[in-house]
Amino acid sequence: FYTQGMIDSLTAKDMSEHGCNSLSCWPDCKPWIDNKINFASWDEYFKMLKNNKLDYAFIWFIGTKNDGNIVEKSCGKNAIDEMLKGINERVSSGAYPNNFFITLDEACQNGEVMNALKQLFEFMKQNTPALKRFGVSLDRNSYAIQHKGIIDVLSCNGDFVKNSAWCKEQKIKMYTYTVFSARTTSANARYNSGFNPWRYGANGTYGWALKWYNGHPFNDLDGNGISDWGIILPNWCGKPISSPAWEGWREGWDDLRYLAVYEELVKKGKADAKLLQEIKDFLKEFKESKEVVVGDSVFEATLDSANKLIITREKLIKAILAANKSK
Repeated sequence: FYTQGMIDSLTAKDMSEHGCNSLSCWPDCKPWIDNKINFASWDEYFKMLKNNKLDYAFIWFIGTKNDGNIVEKSCGKNAIDEMLKGINERVSSGAYPNNFFITLDEACQNGEVMNALKQLFEFMKQNTPALKRFGVSLDRNSYAIQHKGIIDVLSCNGDFVKNSAWCKEQKIKMYTYTVFSARTTSANARYNSGFNPWRYGANGTYGWALKWYNGHPFNDLDGNGISDWGIILPNWCGKPISSPAWEGWREGWDDLRYLAVYEELVKKGKADAKLLQEIKDFLKEFKESKEVVVGDSVFEATLDSANKLIITREKLIKAILAANKSK
């Protein structure tokens, strides 16, 4: 999930309990205090994330398609180079997540920014080999292929068939990039965090956004025409306040766990792979029936209800039990 700045330990624990294993942050979070590089707060932060099992991956967005490399502009070229080297040392030692990604957000939409991204990644290849490179391509395969040869993971929110095939050809991973907010139904969140990315062979799901309130968090009408984007609400009860969509996210994660168990049984020859294709065919119409378009990006496939998701999980459970009985 994308977060603004650092999260607290209660939020980290809640995220982990909902199936999350990774975080991202934007340029407002950097190891830079009093105009000097200072990793003290970052070191403590990543210890906390590790304690809460949020250490599979971390994605640092250091700039945007509109503003370029914000961290470099605020700190200077030499400073960001030293920051990257410092992060590289910590990843190599195991203090920071092994999958530590750097990117400029949606650089493919701006030629100047894309060139800056390529220069950044070239520096990383030469000087910070432990760090990995993350590309964001929105919903178009034409955006995705601009990242050829320079990224380890492609994050996209559309054109999944073409992008998935391209990622396999390039031997890189693909993450679906989807909006999850309190205004999203539990069925939509469940589908977009579970069966839908699985259908396209995605290796992960990137969520926008964890906590983002346009005005008061409990008033969805005070954001000047923009609804609140956060999926969880402030820690006013001693922990983050959930939403139906947040619980739907967890259900989607559980769907993936059942799928993983069944796929393992198939690999061992104890279950029939036909069921997996049946599931893909059964759920296919959801993605194609109705979509919410935000700007030029398809951020989410929508569902009218969770009925087919419930039916599908029941089929998986029955097949898993049957396979285990036949041992």
